Amino acid sequence: MKKQKGLMGKSLEMNRRLFNRHSFRARLCKFRQIKREKPNANIIALEGLILFTNNKTLHWLDQMETEKKTQIFKIARERAPAMLKQFKLRKEHIKNQHILLLKNKREEKLRKENSKQQELQSLTKDIEKIGGLWVTSQDINKNLKKLNETEKWKQ
Repeated sequence: MKKQKGLMGKSLEMNRRLFNRHSFRARLCKFRQIKREKPNANIIALEGLILFTNNKTLHWLDQMETEKKTQIFKIARERAPAMLKQFKLRKEHIKNQHILLLKNKREEKLRKENSKQQELQSLTKDIEKIGGLWVTSQDINKNLKKLNETEKWKQ
C-alpha cells in the first residue's frame, strides 16, 4: 500500500502536523495583535473574538434561518453568565494553588535557614569550649598546652 502524498511530496500526516503548528503560531500571533489593540479586554473576550473570526461564525450565522439564529443567541445569552462564573472559579483555584505553592516554598526556605542558624550556633559553642577562636600561632600553642591528650584527639 502506497502512502498518499501531500504538498511538496510530503506525507499527509506530515502536512497535517505542519499545518497544526502553523495554525497555532498564527492564532498566537493574532492573540498578541488583538491584545495590543485592546489592552483592557479580558481573556474570554479575546478568545471569543479570535474564535468568531477564525471559525467564520458570521458567515455561518448569515446562512442560518432567523428563528434558529434567535434561538442560538438566546441560548448563548443564558449560558454566558455560567461560563464566566466557571472561568472565574478556575482562575481563583489556580491563584490559590499558586499562593499555596509560594507559601510552602517560603516555609521550606525558613526551615532551612533555621537549621543552618542552629548548626552555626552549635559550632560556635564548640569553638568556645576549646578556648575560642585560635588566630595566631601563639594562641594555638597556648590552647593546645591547656588541652589534655584525649581532648586533642576529640577536637
